[in-house]
Amino acid sequence: MTTSPTGGFSVSPNPARYRIVGMKAQRRALPPSAAVALGEGLLYGLPSGALLAIPIAIRLEAPLAHRLLVWLAALGLHGALLGLVVGSLRVARPLPSRTPALIAALGMAMGPLTVVAATLHRVTHHRPLGAATFGVVALGLMLGCLAISVRAITSLRSSRPSRRLHGWVLLALGLAASALLTLPYFWMYLRVASLSPLFGGLLLDGLLGLALGVVGGFARFPRKLESTSRSAGPMALAVCLLTLAVALRSPVTSPALESVSALWAYLF
Repeated sequence: MTTSPTGGFSVSPNPARYRIVGMKAQRRALPPSAAVALGEGLLYGLPSGALLAIPIAIRLEAPLAHRLLVWLAALGLHGALLGLVVGSLRVARPLPSRTPALIAALGMAMGPLTVVAATLHRVTHHRPLGAATFGVVALGLMLGCLAISVRAITSLRSSRPSRRLHGWVLLALGLAASALLTLPYFWMYLRVASLSPLFGGLLLDGLLGLALGVVGGFARFPRKLESTSRSAGPMALAVCLLTLAVALRSPVTSPALESVSALWAYLF
């Protein structure tokens, strides 16, 4: 058994896998190698891409044959992307212990950064100067928010109730203030974006894709899939790319997919 230098967690080897012990956020079983983790992610991309392609095909008002071609093309596109993203996330596990603090810092900084960006866009006519100013201010804001979030997360892990309460207050105040600053600009963006016919589809596809990505990145796969993922993963990616290529051989597929998929319209 190997122990972390900080004493935060330990990794005990097993004939089939490694097991993280000691940190609640890292107790999910890990694949025995990065190649297996990547293969699991690529294999997961095929069924998740097929699921994500269903609402895209449903939104298309066309004959059944055209809907099937659009479904195949969306399966190939989203399956390949989800497979690569999920595989990379599984390879990166266990995530660093500072990950929760970094996510909280991004949430706290979102509001102030939105206000700074909107202000610079309104008052600055020299775009390179505005971009440089935003970069310097953004760096300072991120460092400040990261310090606050690290302090809050550290307090939440304390055994003293008063320290944990202090951490919750810091976290809640920082995120609430950021949300209040972001809300007017976010509402303005929604009003403009809702005029686009692809807005509803973008919202649905984004939420479903995010949910599938999180589940695939952290779920524990059956051992049988783990043992075959080295070869089955690349094969699943090849099936996705082949499906996309076959579907695009029809001249009606790309325009039809562009009318119902915001991702395809943005990329192509």
